[in-house]
Amino acid sequence: MAEISTGKPPHYDIEYDEELTNQYMDINPSNRPTASFICYELSRWHEVVDNGAVKDRYQLAILRTFQSANEIIPTLLTELPICPKDKLTNSTICNFSISDDL
Repeated sequence: MAEISTGKPPHYDIEYDEELTNQYMDINPSNRPTASFICYELSRWHEVVDNGAVKDRYQLAILRTFQSANEIIPTLLTELPICPKDKLTNSTICNFSISDDL
């Protein structure tokens, strides 16, 4: 959601695991991780971040990624820029007439 609210592309200026990202967005749904696997991974990430204790390089990378995000998030724009009303509306007016011949 931060990408949508800031207008920056996903992973803008942030390191990420491209292989993992591609796996989650595979064109073939059967190659994507299951909801159970995703839940399991998120639980592992939570445990690493919550405890701050790492056992290997993978967990250290997870911890550093979340720590980096914690530093970036407060600097992100959280308010929409003020736009003139005419930029938020469609200026094209369509007039349709319905024929009585139907």
